[in-house]
Amino acid sequence: MQINHSHSAKKILVRLKKMLKVRTDIELSKIMDVSPSTISTWKKRDSLDYSLVLDICKLYKIDLNFLFNGEKWSESNNFSAKIPLITKEILHEYIIGEFKNNLSDLPHYHLPFIHGGKSIIFQVISNDLAPILEENDFAICERKQISEIHPEDLTVVVSKKKGFFISNLRKEEDSLILLNKITPHTPRSFPIKIALIDEIWTVKGKISYNLKLHSVRSKAK
Repeated sequence: MQINHSHSAKKILVRLKKMLKVRTDIELSKIMDVSPSTISTWKKRDSLDYSLVLDICKLYKIDLNFLFNGEKWSESNNFSAKIPLITKEILHEYIIGEFKNNLSDLPHYHLPFIHGGKSIIFQVISNDLAPILEENDFAICERKQISEIHPEDLTVVVSKKKGFFISNLRKEEDSLILLNKITPHTPRSFPIKIALIDEIWTVKGKISYNLKLHSVRSKAK
């Protein structure tokens, strides 16, 4: 599924300048700490450095609903509440539970194309699942129970003792989940005891640098 045409790079940059109260690409480039030619390239290619855009939005408290949809956030909108974002810089702290009891310490964003439910955004830390998920993409996830996971689901596993994985899963035994596509630091097939799993999330979509929302309900190869 693609986001509507209001999400083109040019329109997003126009809104970004409006919210930052600047008029020219040169002024915008100074705020974003990139060259004016970089902004010109984004417009020509209809793409953006999305990680940088999120950093600017966080710094200047910009409403992502307005940035992508051109509309101010309203409680009457049938969208989700603010969604916490786990960037790769704070992923380790999240894994070991530093934010478990206080998610308000995390950056949160309104995503106009995500509906209600218990959601979170994880930044992808490797290219192991490319092209389904590429390094620095943002995986939009929904909290699940282990019993709700299907083999075709791309799933995020969080374990204080074993780490962070994005993989397709299968049950090998009642006590094991087999991860068949994971990080460079582990074998291709990797068992983990269910008792060691702290969180399970299914990946419902991703935001990549070309600003398209993709379905990722397919097996990793």
